[in-house]
Amino acid sequence: MSESVPDSNTQSESAAPGIQTPRRIGAAEANLLIDELEAELSEPPRSTLSVLLTAKWLGALFVVLLIVAGFLGLGWWQAMRAVTPGDDGSRQTETARPLTDLLTPGQTMNVQAIEQRATVSGTVLPGTATIVANRTQQNASGETGEARDREGNALGYWVVVGLSVEAPQAPAGAVLPVALGWAPDLDQARATRDRAEALANAAPDEVGAAGADGDAMAQSAGTLQLSGRIMPFEGVEKQQTTAADYLTQVVSGPELINVWQTDDRPWFEGYLVASDGVPTVVGGGLQTIYSPPPSTEAQINWMNIFYAAEWVVFAAFSLFLWWRLGRDEYEHGLEYAAQEREQLELLRRVAVR
Repeated sequence: MSESVPDSNTQSESAAPGIQTPRRIGAAEANLLIDELEAELSEPPRSTLSVLLTAKWLGALFVVLLIVAGFLGLGWWQAMRAVTPGDDGSRQTETARPLTDLLTPGQTMNVQAIEQRATVSGTVLPGTATIVANRTQQNASGETGEARDREGNALGYWVVVGLSVEAPQAPAGAVLPVALGWAPDLDQARATRDRAEALANAAPDEVGAAGADGDAMAQSAGTLQLSGRIMPFEGVEKQQTTAADYLTQVVSGPELINVWQTDDRPWFEGYLVASDGVPTVVGGGLQTIYSPPPSTEAQINWMNIFYAAEWVVFAAFSLFLWWRLGRDEYEHGLEYAAQEREQLELLRRVAVR
């Protein structure tokens, strides 16, 4: 007699009483369950725009627009300083005015005073005669073999002194650097510097004797009556050497303050390029520094134009980055939805076997 083989389900129930055995479902029921899961899947984003118009990305856009406004503001600031309009003649820069009417000691220079011709009276301060090297001079008369820059202008030296100028804000005298003239060689510049220093240290009777040749400016107890053009200070030089015989190449207020002993006097913001009034006992042999009237043509600073364009690029990149990140989220949403549907389709195929 053959033995009956127990049903597997019965065997499992007898082997593990209390545990419910999974029920096998048909293909139709499996497909129904898969359809229900598919209906519960999240809808994939319809487009990049639909993602960017959500609250999260609109909030991010608000922040980006603030950043863009800042970048464009900086670009506009650079662009406005890229073009310097030419002089229209309204300032009347060639009509000399008293320097104390144009500049105030210890205060920032008024831009209206730049390149304005001015008159000033003052005494040379001892210990301030300074040589400034590598200065160009257009239409310079001198040796044909002298140094020239790339544009063909002669290279030489300025002699600069500190002038004590009485002003309402500084009764004891405020300091005004004055460029007396241009010398083609260093020896001539040194001789002029020494004469200027001697004038500053001379007693009134000595000055009068030195000016006995009829130089009225030098006869007036060392007081100079000058006229010239006001110029703004140049930038601080990055000195390449600490040699004792090194000559500065800029007329910089901060540098001169550290070198000249001016007894805490206030300074005028800027310096004077003298054109008239330099006594021959001091400046004999010097050439008048070429200082033309302000240009009537607009000047363009291409570096500022480049900086302005950079800020515009930064602003455009900020907007692009916001769009690119939203696009990435849209693409990731499509990929995730495709993976979910692929998994459900795999379940459907297994269910119908």
